[in-house]
Amino acid sequence: MKPELELEMMPDILCGILDESIFIRKRAIKILKGIYLRSQAMDIKIGVARTLLRRVVDLDQTVREVVYQTIKEIWISPFYWEASTLKTTPLSRPPLINHLNLISNSIRRDHHMVERFITASQAILAATKSTASLQVFALFVAQMFDMVVNNSATDGDGLMDRGAMFQLLAIFARTNASVFTTKQIQILQPYISKVDTEEDMVVYRSAISVLFHALPLVPNADTTCLRSIKRDLIRHISRVSRPILNEVIPCLRAISEIIQDNKLLTSLAVSCLEKVRKMEGVDLQDPASHEAVRKAIRLLNIAGMCGKHCNLEAEVESFRMRCAGWSGNSVAEFMISTFTSFSSSDQPMRVREAALDAISMVCHSWPKQFTSSTVHTQFKGVFEKDENTLLGIVLKSFKEFFLAIEKHSEVYKDGRTKLGDIAESEIDRAAAFIMQRFCKYVMEIALATQGHQGLLAVEILASMNRQGIIHPKECATICVALGTSQNREIAELSFSMHQILHSKFEVIMQRQYIRAVHAAYEYQRDVVRNLRGATYDPYLSVLHRTVEVLNTGKAKTRKKLYKDLCAETNLDLSQTSGIDIPQYLQRSLFIIENLAFLEYVSVDELDTTTIAMENVFARASVVVTDAIEIEVLGGTLLADESEGISQRRLCVLAAFSAVLSSIRDTTTYLRQQYDFSSTRSKAPIRRDTINGRSFWLKISTIMATLDSRENMLTQCHAFVNSYWSKR
Repeated sequence: MKPELELEMMPDILCGILDESIFIRKRAIKILKGIYLRSQAMDIKIGVARTLLRRVVDLDQTVREVVYQTIKEIWISPFYWEASTLKTTPLSRPPLINHLNLISNSIRRDHHMVERFITASQAILAATKSTASLQVFALFVAQMFDMVVNNSATDGDGLMDRGAMFQLLAIFARTNASVFTTKQIQILQPYISKVDTEEDMVVYRSAISVLFHALPLVPNADTTCLRSIKRDLIRHISRVSRPILNEVIPCLRAISEIIQDNKLLTSLAVSCLEKVRKMEGVDLQDPASHEAVRKAIRLLNIAGMCGKHCNLEAEVESFRMRCAGWSGNSVAEFMISTFTSFSSSDQPMRVREAALDAISMVCHSWPKQFTSSTVHTQFKGVFEKDENTLLGIVLKSFKEFFLAIEKHSEVYKDGRTKLGDIAESEIDRAAAFIMQRFCKYVMEIALATQGHQGLLAVEILASMNRQGIIHPKECATICVALGTSQNREIAELSFSMHQILHSKFEVIMQRQYIRAVHAAYEYQRDVVRNLRGATYDPYLSVLHRTVEVLNTGKAKTRKKLYKDLCAETNLDLSQTSGIDIPQYLQRSLFIIENLAFLEYVSVDELDTTTIAMENVFARASVVVTDAIEIEVLGGTLLADESEGISQRRLCVLAAFSAVLSSIRDTTTYLRQQYDFSSTRSKAPIRRDTINGRSFWLKISTIMATLDSRENMLTQCHAFVNSYWSKR
């Protein structure tokens, strides 16, 4: 593309990277790469980089690989030479600093961008046989620490403040912590002791994140430095929020293991638990107990984190000695029984949330507790009472647990076990228990909302599906229905689930597809608030993701589905009692629009579909026409005897004639849109003169058939006139 056209065409290029066509997405990525490399403007480079990072989660693996390669070529490969020596010159340093500033501005203010950068970087490092890319990250980290020590940012137009520098270091630590050195870890020590200002807290959290990821990989760490860091962490622990605690506690545990001294961390857990127990008699609902509520929440957070990240079962004697009245054998059970007192309905909601979260954290590290009657009762009560905030906590707990199982490494951060060691016992039993007792609730939530809870529910089901914990028959409805979601994350997760299931269990899935399409209609109607079977501009079937998966399987599966869908629109005038006529019309039009705008992979499948629809029309049109002529038109096309027909009967005849009209319009549209004369095994050729607008407008009119008696009469008249005119 000519450089002078790049800015003018940028909106179209950005649209191309979201196109349904894989070829167009790849082409757009290639063009964006050229724009990035030629441009000197920071805002253009940032815009291109963010656009590329959005495709890191592309459903197509080949597109993802192109994105990874492009990110490598624009952000990593240019620094191979400097990275080989880990040294910079006065000439090479400014471009490197500006490059780090560009990366920071592209990702650090957006959580999704950070996650996608880490995903892409890890994929690049995993795919690279040489160490060149890893050396580039080591160069980046070395330069960042040089900037920290010298309190310098960039020679470019925009400055990278101290908080931004540490945030970028934390991102590099999450990407691959092996590039950090012992000396660099020691540089972090002064930044652990200050939490006075907002910037101090940003730096503190980032430094904690670096320590959390890098400490286990750094050899020969200075124990004096580590003891000092440990004291600072303990001193500030009551001032940090829950997300920061989730890294502070594991950091303390890692330091305790390195210096072989667990006393301070055990004392922290025991102290918090004892203080929580002493608050069991406090009336936290009293308006005057505001400070006590804050204290209880803080203690529950700290105690829960200790239960999640520390092997406190090894310290059971310390708990027996210091916790009056307790002589049990399991610290995890003791902690959960203590937290349960604060999760009951007579406690303030904020306290209940913290208590349930603490219970979930302990269960995550000690999965046996998921199966206990105490936890089961707590979680079941949350699902049955449908308390939104508490539901989110339980769903998040399940998600983290199932994702942890998938890692096949150190699942629980307690140093005691690997997945393989307990897969036959605690983990399997807990996973099976959750699936049997709570899966139905999770599915109901997934099909009831497109929001955050719906996404959490789908993430749980997707993880279960990847592990083979859930039967494919149970997932078919979820895959097809949620594949139509307007929440892109939900739709893409459902699509991935469907791909896995269809590739392994095509025969089982085939039997569930009609039921799943009905569920998709209900999901669109009730959750998405949409009754159309396709989208406008471009015209695209709502079920296009389902068909995309089916296109990877056998042709007979697709042909059977298309014929079955046509049969779903079939009608019998002699058996209309008990039928919800408006729903029948809406569901039939939903199916018909999907069939009209599907992407058929062969002329044979398209022909099968049109013939099936024509057969439905041929069987029912005569009966419906006769009924309308006799009951509505009084036996003649000219007379109007409709006043004598009941509203219910008129509704039935109008709905049936509307469906038949739509079927006839669909077959006409398909035969005009495609060339049926080409080879039956090849994809049908579209005619450019037909764009679907006329068909779309016809269906829009038919959807209003039952809105009034006048519309119903008009539809009946139009159908009979059309029927006889085409005989």
